[in-house]
Amino acid sequence: MKKVCIVLLVMLLSVPAFAVSPRAISMGGAFVGVADDSDAVFYNPAGLGNLGRHELQGSYGVPYTDTTDMTFAGAFKSRYGTFAAGYDALAVQYKYVSSDPIFPSGNATYTVGDMILAYGYPVADWVSLGVKAHRMFEQMTGILGNADYQAYGLDFGVLFRPAENAGIGVAIENLYNTGFTGSYGIIYSLNPSTAVGFSYNAFGDRLLMALDINDNNISDTDMISSVALGTEIEVLHDLFLRGGCNFAKNPYISGSDLYGSPALGVGYRYAGLEFDYALQRLNGVKIDSHYFSLGFCL
Repeated sequence: MKKVCIVLLVMLLSVPAFAVSPRAISMGGAFVGVADDSDAVFYNPAGLGNLGRHELQGSYGVPYTDTTDMTFAGAFKSRYGTFAAGYDALAVQYKYVSSDPIFPSGNATYTVGDMILAYGYPVADWVSLGVKAHRMFEQMTGILGNADYQAYGLDFGVLFRPAENAGIGVAIENLYNTGFTGSYGIIYSLNPSTAVGFSYNAFGDRLLMALDINDNNISDTDMISSVALGTEIEVLHDLFLRGGCNFAKNPYISGSDLYGSPALGVGYRYAGLEFDYALQRLNGVKIDSHYFSLGFCL
């Protein structure tokens, strides 16, 4: 039973990492240099320092069949900076079929999640800094038994505004971390990662263009793990169309080629309410993923 639990947890870890904001997903995941809403808690906590209002939003996604992704993010603006919290949970429902009486058929659920506390502060008009502490967890429940792993990490971010319509962001994730430990000891260690993002607004902020370059493991020889390109266009007042693509390598094959996952989306704002939708084509597995979010601003 112990070996079966560990094998299934490792299978779950083989699922590609998911972006958590429908707005960012529809822009190919390019958000480190943008980070201008409460979802900055997931991408670059430095962006929280530039928020001019309180925000609360939640999202629901279906990345795969029998798979759901739920997120919540909230940001509170104060004279001392912006305090924020975030939660993300990806759950996979799995039906286990067996002819072995020791391991009977049944259902199992595997969950990957992240609980975040973050803070952002505008050091100057042209730069803000951010930090976040988070608890990551892996859980398995169901017919094959239960397993629970957790890790703690500390991330840092910076967001420069060299011009009023341009941004440069840097996010460093899991610079300090404990590695995943739990039911059966240490399952694996976490690798520090970095992301550099660029953004540019044009035509009176009606057009936003963004680019992210990510390195999921700063200790290996592959300098670039993925590249994200995205754009957002305000076609009518408070109505936005978005498009982008994420080009990623297979994290389990050294030197693998980049494969593209294109995305499209739409957003609408009205009286403090925000609605966003994203459709992403995961070319690595040829599956369409759908994400929805609803937010409220004060």
